[in-house]
Amino acid sequence: MVKGKVLIVEDEEDVITILKEVLETKGYEVITIQDSHQAFDKIVSSLPDIILLDVMMPGISGYEICKRLKGDKITKDIPVVMLSARAQKDDVKKGFWSGADEYVTKPFDVFQLIDRLDRY
Repeated sequence: MVKGKVLIVEDEEDVITILKEVLETKGYEVITIQDSHQAFDKIVSSLPDIILLDVMMPGISGYEICKRLKGDKITKDIPVVMLSARAQKDDVKKGFWSGADEYVTKPFDVFQLIDRLDRY
């Protein structure tokens, strides 16, 4: 039984590999995208149940992608969990101001992250 569909927007291949493997083991369907310019269209076309969104992406930042998602009637209710190496108070605030539902700093414990996802 599939728990839900998770879309990962991340440019680091290692992070994608680990998250995809563990999430699939835990029963999630996983979609990945590494190109921030194509992220919004991919999200709209796949309509995931939750989005894991890297903040520091080449091109368009995760903050900007999140703002766009939360401002769109089709995607505004999809929970967004931001993943970032930026752990300063202002970075976290910016994540929540852009509309993130959660903000997780790297490095993170993948099993704690899954516990958070299971809440949605």
